[in-house]
Amino acid sequence: MNRRMPFRTFSERYTASIPAGKLLEGALPTDVRERIAEAMASHNHATRIQWEPEETWISNSDVMEVTGRLLYDRAGAVALPPHPTSTDSRAQIIQVVRAGNPEHVFDSIELMHQNLNSDRREAFAQNLNFLFEKNGQPWRLFRGEVVKLNEDMVGATNVPTVFEMLAAGPFAGAAAEFAEALARFAADDAKGTIVEACKSLESTMKVLTGLEHENAANLVKALLEAGYLDDLPESVRLGFGSTVLMSLPFLRNKLGGHGQGGTVVEVPSAYGHLALQLGAAMNNFLISKYLERNAGDDPPDEEI
Repeated sequence: MNRRMPFRTFSERYTASIPAGKLLEGALPTDVRERIAEAMASHNHATRIQWEPEETWISNSDVMEVTGRLLYDRAGAVALPPHPTSTDSRAQIIQVVRAGNPEHVFDSIELMHQNLNSDRREAFAQNLNFLFEKNGQPWRLFRGEVVKLNEDMVGATNVPTVFEMLAAGPFAGAAAEFAEALARFAADDAKGTIVEACKSLESTMKVLTGLEHENAANLVKALLEAGYLDDLPESVRLGFGSTVLMSLPFLRNKLGGHGQGGTVVEVPSAYGHLALQLGAAMNNFLISKYLERNAGDDPPDEEI
């Protein structure tokens, strides 16, 4: 294994939001930290690593030790609270989880996930997400990044559900865009939230219709023509498409940056909330339609 640093960690993605305190308020009580440390230790495995690019020497190590070194590289000594002298290579990162700032705990989770063998990452993420859910924590490890669900929203159960439904196969692109919408919301960027939530919805519609370069209105029209709404009375279908399925594109066009003319619209966070909920609900609905039509098919081999 070579040292890899190609992505931004949690603390790097949220440098503007963390100091304000809202993002991490009440995050990670002591008992949850202990469970995280146990989960990380249970998924740790031996590895070999080239510590310096210019060296040819390969060292025997383990993923948690590598995580500690990478965390130091990314965040500096401030991320590493003092820990008792120990021959246990896991000790440093365990102490980060037990006593470090929440953002550095999340950095550690992401760095460990990235450096696990590829066939072990899914189990690690599932373990942590079960732990978070069981302990009422609004965090999920999704596609290698820790994201915060917004459980103050009405109907917030849609948000975890859409993660599960989007995560694999042809909907991976829509999943990444929905995760970005959550990240934008956590950073108090309501416009960005609306734009990314709409992009996720449009990506889902592109999978259902097989169209790659159409706008939202044409994608909705194609859904109708493909018969996805044939279980509605014919007199209702057109209105459902233009009113319900176009509600999020309407927000994007009017509040997300399009169609504003010379006036810059300041968007209250409530409309970012709304965009996430609309995106989650409509993605769930459309993927359910896709699964109804493709029941029994083998999973796709490639991501779209």
